[in-house]
Amino acid sequence: MLPGRVRSLFSTRLNSDALAAYACEFDTVWVEEALDNGRWPAPESDNDPDRLFADYQGRLDRPWPMHERTGLAYHLEGQPTVASQDIVTTRAKDHD
Repeated sequence: MLPGRVRSLFSTRLNSDALAAYACEFDTVWVEEALDNGRWPAPESDNDPDRLFADYQGRLDRPWPMHERTGLAYHLEGQPTVASQDIVTTRAKDHD
């Protein structure tokens, strides 16, 4: 919950005491990381948040392979052929 606007609803005197009421508004934000359609959790360690599925014998998938390479092709406007290419390669890190 994110704090929002605060506004006074009323303030008055009641006998010798002061009385005030305020409205506090809050915004809520929901962040959800959903799996692709047809995929199931694939916990990779005991610290993985999806480990709960394995603990309760839920349906599991194999982990996706590590993304190691991305190919980029650059085209000049109006030219049908590729003007330049890049291949970005990353080394796979060891997982716990």
